[in-house]
Amino acid sequence: MDVSNLRIRYSYKKTDILNNAFTVCEIEDADRKLIARGISICSILDNHIRKKSRNIAFGRAMKALMSGENSYEIIPDRNVEFWIEKIIISDSEKLERAAQEAIQNNLLFCPAKKNDKSGIKIDVPKSYPIKVAAKYFQFKSEYMPDHIDIYSE
Repeated sequence: MDVSNLRIRYSYKKTDILNNAFTVCEIEDADRKLIARGISICSILDNHIRKKSRNIAFGRAMKALMSGENSYEIIPDRNVEFWIEKIIISDSEKLERAAQEAIQNNLLFCPAKKNDKSGIKIDVPKSYPIKVAAKYFQFKSEYMPDHIDIYSE
């Protein structure tokens, strides 16, 4: 395979609750046809490190390209034993969007204060980024996938 004409693109999915849910690496051929995709799902316990997530997503895209198959199925219905308390302090518009996202996903939330600033506290399950990714993808490593617009919502 001639890799000199391949195009690599990265994109990131954020939500009002998560700074980064997942990173996507897409590989296109010379005709701009999508031939492989890799997904790196950010743990809710970690800070998003762009270089690390891009490397993971790229590795998974290359695995799909070289093997010619999908792998690493995304399983959103895992048993979650613990939740993370996340406090969001922002403008009223973002707080409203975060509250709506919490309601849509059956997450508990309540008003909160931090450093004399108002916000909301949301109890987020550890598996929440996986559930967000599963709305768009079935595998973390995909060969010849369909194009999916992660920004249309």
